[in-house]
Amino acid sequence: MDQHIRQLYAALEFDILLEKIASYASSALGRERILETEPIASREDLREKMTLTEEMLGLLKYDDPFPIHGINDVRESLGHATVEGSSLSIEQLFHLGRTLEVSHKIHGFLGGRREKYPALVSHFRDVVSFSEVTREIFKVIDADTKDVKDSASSDLARLRKTIRREQDRVRRKLDEIIKKSKDYLQEPVVTLREGRVVIPLRDDCRGRVQGFVHDRSDSGATLFIEPTAVFEMNNRIREMQIEEKREIERLLRELTGSIRARIDEINSALAGLSELDGLYAIGRFSVEWNAIVPGLSAKKLTIVRGYHPLLLMKHGNAENIVPLDVSLDDETHLLVITGPNAGGKTVALKNVGLSALMFKCGFPVIADEQSEFPMLDEIFVDIGDAQSIEQDLSTFSAHVSRLAEFLEGATPESLVLIDEIGTGTDPAEGAALSMAFLERIAEMGAMTIATTHQGALKAFAHKLAGAENGSMAFDEESLQPTYKFRMGIPGSSYAFDIATRLGLPGKIIQRARNLVGKAHGSLDKFVLELEKKLNHYQQLSSETGLKKTELDALTKLYRERYESLKKDERNLKRKALEESKAILARANAIIEETVKEIRSKRAEKEAVKQVRSQVQDIKQQVEQELSKLREPEEKMTELPAKGDHAEWQEMKITGSVLSDVDSQGLVWFEAGEMKLRLPQKLLRRIQKKEEKRVDRLYGAAIDLPKDFSTEIDLRGMTMDEAGPLLDKYLDQAYMAGLEQARIIHGKGTGALRQKVNAYLKSHPRVTEFHHGAWNEGDVGVTIVHFEKG
Repeated sequence: MDQHIRQLYAALEFDILLEKIASYASSALGRERILETEPIASREDLREKMTLTEEMLGLLKYDDPFPIHGINDVRESLGHATVEGSSLSIEQLFHLGRTLEVSHKIHGFLGGRREKYPALVSHFRDVVSFSEVTREIFKVIDADTKDVKDSASSDLARLRKTIRREQDRVRRKLDEIIKKSKDYLQEPVVTLREGRVVIPLRDDCRGRVQGFVHDRSDSGATLFIEPTAVFEMNNRIREMQIEEKREIERLLRELTGSIRARIDEINSALAGLSELDGLYAIGRFSVEWNAIVPGLSAKKLTIVRGYHPLLLMKHGNAENIVPLDVSLDDETHLLVITGPNAGGKTVALKNVGLSALMFKCGFPVIADEQSEFPMLDEIFVDIGDAQSIEQDLSTFSAHVSRLAEFLEGATPESLVLIDEIGTGTDPAEGAALSMAFLERIAEMGAMTIATTHQGALKAFAHKLAGAENGSMAFDEESLQPTYKFRMGIPGSSYAFDIATRLGLPGKIIQRARNLVGKAHGSLDKFVLELEKKLNHYQQLSSETGLKKTELDALTKLYRERYESLKKDERNLKRKALEESKAILARANAIIEETVKEIRSKRAEKEAVKQVRSQVQDIKQQVEQELSKLREPEEKMTELPAKGDHAEWQEMKITGSVLSDVDSQGLVWFEAGEMKLRLPQKLLRRIQKKEEKRVDRLYGAAIDLPKDFSTEIDLRGMTMDEAGPLLDKYLDQAYMAGLEQARIIHGKGTGALRQKVNAYLKSHPRVTEFHHGAWNEGDVGVTIVHFEKG
């Protein structure tokens, strides 16, 4: 890694971020791979890395646990194994066997999912199965004891069996000696000295037990003696142990030879496992912090709701962090950001630089999916105090040196980030140098963002082709930063206002205003008025959006009700016609039967009387059937007053009137949780007993259409905006008879998803909910299941 990259990483704190991402790896090799990350030079390589990252994200989110744990750094062992005739230790072979087992598991895992992860399967084709090698290793080495098994060879089994038998004989013999000589011993135990079995004899009892002295205690009071009676037995055991050691060495040499035969394959697999574990770490980081793989653009840098990763990880969530929205392209490739101190300019600058660098290294970024980045050839950064005692450079000299480097190395495919341009020298001269530099860098076409307090640069950026002003918003009432970035609006430093709040005497402030001149004051006043108007229009836009949402919902509700009424009207007409047809058919049948009877009885008076009676019965039946189809007469037609129960006749919604009629003929009408101002003439006063006892739609009695939508889209809304719409939709979905529904809230930072999920936990109609599958919208969608009935 060259010096330029190291300085870039330090300036953007990318080295700190790499340390944090490396902690997600499962092995030391994976951590090392992350820490050695360098920017990707070619568009094709970057595209391949992003494809691999996307597949890893899908694997970690939706598939079984990835079997990557157990990788060991066996590079040194493999180096030793290349030497002909060498043998690896038991521990080295054990760790190598475990690592090759991971390669075998991953080979099987990916091999069964070729269609799901084609890029991973192709790229890591060197991660193969070493089942024969691992079988040989663990046939010899016990994975639990990390020792050579007795069953590793017939000779080893025979030797160990004989050794154990002889050791038992020695113990029994020593037990006899200890019982006979317990008065001469320091304690009745058997111990080892220099590999020989001995007993602790008191020094004052020397000669009481015949044997060989192998050692003496530090105090000299104890002699460790190997009794003569077991000396020959111990010699035989020692000889067999030497044979055992030789057999073990032979087995280890054979295993090492098997590994040497496939050393190139194993080295390739180990390199693949290292890279795969690094990718696994990136994936785990991305899943935890909702990072996404952004688009690769021709020449457009767009960050939508982007978060500074280190700031986000420090706070633990996005609730108290303001996301950044910024865009640079061919038309606007120079951005000058102004605003007060501690307003967030440097953080915004670092956010852009760090996100661009993460993308260039093939890492996902923490932003919305609409974000995209170009293929940058270089990122030039001048952030912080770069003075150098060693090189005899002042702060200003160091900054100017960096600007010279930028002019020499930048291209139209470069990103240039400069914090506090033009500082450290005479303000007028610093501003002039800054304008000249920015003018030249703009001509070169490099994407550039510069922060400054130089007021002259605001007007300069406004006039320069391809340049744009930007600022960090400031609450002029509380004089506190809001950390919201605004494109196209220059910012004020608020120096006098902040100085006033911090207690500087008013006379000093006024004198300073006089000294700075009316022109400067007018410009700041213009900027402040512009900010106020912008804030005012943004508030109006937000209110208008809410009103539009409410109006759209009511319009949709009206249309749905209108279509439902039309459908009901057609059904009623069809039913009436069918019932009338049935009545007429029965009447005709009875009349024909009656005529037949009159003719057969020749119109006797009694028969005629009987027939008349039957016809009268039929007439009454017809009248009764027709009366069922008639609309009931309204009992009350007068307009409702405050406190009356009423029906909104067009929508068939029942509720209560909350207010007296106003000068415009409007009253407040409440139906369940819905309150509306309606013309009084649209309402009909009813008795409370006339209210229909039906299920509720957002608190109002409404019939629902059968083709009700199975999803609601809340993207782009805050929870305050989305809450009423979601509440209303869930009631509608339940009443429409849906078993489940989709809530689209987008991925982003996950804030809206978390609040929606918290709301769903307490909803009485919701039995369970979960994220969508990979083909249903992933974590950008929540699937809701309703209670039955």
